[in-house]
Amino acid sequence: MTVESDRAALVAACPHVDVLVNNAGIGWHGLVEDMSMDKVRELFELNVFALIELTQGVLPGMLQRRRGHIVNIGSVAGMVASPAETVYSATKFAVMGLTDGLRRELRGRGVQVTLIAPGPIKTEFLARQTTGGPAPEPGGLDYGLSAETVARAVVRALRRRLPGYRTISVPRVLGVGGRLGATPGISWGTTLATRGRVRKALAERDGG
Repeated sequence: MTVESDRAALVAACPHVDVLVNNAGIGWHGLVEDMSMDKVRELFELNVFALIELTQGVLPGMLQRRRGHIVNIGSVAGMVASPAETVYSATKFAVMGLTDGLRRELRGRGVQVTLIAPGPIKTEFLARQTTGGPAPEPGGLDYGLSAETVARAVVRALRRRLPGYRTISVPRVLGVGGRLGATPGISWGTTLATRGRVRKALAERDGG
C-alpha cells in the first residue's frame, strides 16, 4: 500500500466495493528531531495518502449506488499526541479530520463514514517499525487490545448503522480520556503523565 501504482491496481481490480476498511498503517518511535524527512513522508504516504486514494477509488461507485460504508482505523493517538510518537500521532490527527469532513460531505448521499479509534493493540506493529533508538523486542506489545476486539468493533459499526456513531473508541473509556487529555486546562496533566516518554526516548538514543 506504500506504492501508488499498487493502490491504483487494487482499485481497478475491485470495481464494486460496498465496504472499505482503511486499516493499513505504520508507526515510528523516536523524537521529531531525530526523524528523517524520508521517514516522515513514508508514514504520511501509508497512513494518510493511501487512505485518501483508496477512498477516492471506491467513492464514485458507492455514490452511484447510493450505498456504501467507509471505516477508517484511527487511534486514540489522533485525539491527544503522544511524545516520542509525535509524527505518528500527526498522521492519526489527519485521519480523524479527514473522516469528520468526509462524513459531512457524504451526509444524505447514501454512504456512511465511521472512525474506529483503538488504543494499543497486541500485534507485531511495534516490532516492525523503525525506531530512533534500539528496535522493540520481537513479539510486539505484551499489553493492550486483541486484534479480534477491534475487528468486532468494526463489524458492529457496519451492522448497526447508527447515525450518531461518528467515532467509536475501543475501549470507550479511552475515547473519554483522549478527549479530556486534549482539553485546555486539563492537557497539562497529559504533559505531566507522558514526560517520562521523552526522557526514555533520549536515553535510548544516547545509550543512557
